[in-house]
Amino acid sequence: MNKTFLGAGVALFAVTLMLSGCSQIDVENTTELQAPAQRSFVYEDTDQTFHVSGTIAQDWKEQKPANAQSPFIFTAPKTGEEGFNDNINIVRFEFDPGEKDMTLDDYVASVNVGMDTQDGFKLISQIKRDVAGYPAIVTTFQTTKYYNGALLQFAQTVFKTENEAYFITFSATPEGAATYENVYTEFLDSLLTK
Repeated sequence: MNKTFLGAGVALFAVTLMLSGCSQIDVENTTELQAPAQRSFVYEDTDQTFHVSGTIAQDWKEQKPANAQSPFIFTAPKTGEEGFNDNINIVRFEFDPGEKDMTLDDYVASVNVGMDTQDGFKLISQIKRDVAGYPAIVTTFQTTKYYNGALLQFAQTVFKTENEAYFITFSATPEGAATYENVYTEFLDSLLTK
């Protein structure tokens, strides 16, 4: 896989995925968690090569996977306005030769090459945290490259397991990013992989 514009490609992929249909995710209602109400999800691919589970806000809707690399996408509640639908998606990549041995910092740098040349690009932040027990880097940026030139904000979290890399992307309008930042944070906090 050419990593030159992978970060931008994943963001575009998130925009494309939000137009997809229904999901195959098993969802269980949970009532013990505090506001916003949460529900759990579990996804295993048909070959059972990986397993992802966690929680998402009760009012977010799951969408059908666009391909085998992206097991699912969750979309925020509709606001009644036409336009972009804020969403969270996970994309899974098997390592290309040499990527497995890269440090997380080097891996993220390699997939983000060229992001700063996107139309209307503005880097908001880049922080480190843990996700699913693995070190992760969260890169938050804005760009007008996608969705008819509208300003969108992306928080792209990358972590590596022993066998693959995960990109968890929150795509939103700037207003949606402010409204749903806690949903994304709680989503990241809840993730488990096998």
